[in-house]
Amino acid sequence: MQRQTLKELIRVCDRVVVMSKRAVEILGSVWNVPMSPGLSRETYVAAFLSAVDSATEGFTPDVVLLSAGFDSLAGDPLGGFTLEMDDVTRLTEEMVSRAEQWCGGRLVSALEGGYAPERLGEACVRHMRALVGP
Repeated sequence: MQRQTLKELIRVCDRVVVMSKRAVEILGSVWNVPMSPGLSRETYVAAFLSAVDSATEGFTPDVVLLSAGFDSLAGDPLGGFTLEMDDVTRLTEEMVSRAEQWCGGRLVSALEGGYAPERLGEACVRHMRALVGP
């Protein structure tokens, strides 16, 4: 198996879903889901899952690259979002399930953000537990 740099790997990705407060320009097809701060948890979860499902309509990824941005947690000084630990677990489980259906479970997760240290550790543990399953 040939080793690829992350930049090369991103270049072969056909769809990227970005959930943020601002537009992002990167390689590939970007599904930007701009979200205002302070919305309900359910609104963020539904918007993310809907965007992922829409982005993969008629497309089956070979691998899922997951940027685990925990600045989406309530109380984070940068994100302004309202997600809680149960949402971290649910969203991770949803992405694991999709990766299993699409690409034999191939999923790579990288910590991308989170600036409330008192919450970041628990979020990482919840995320990792959901990645490996029960």
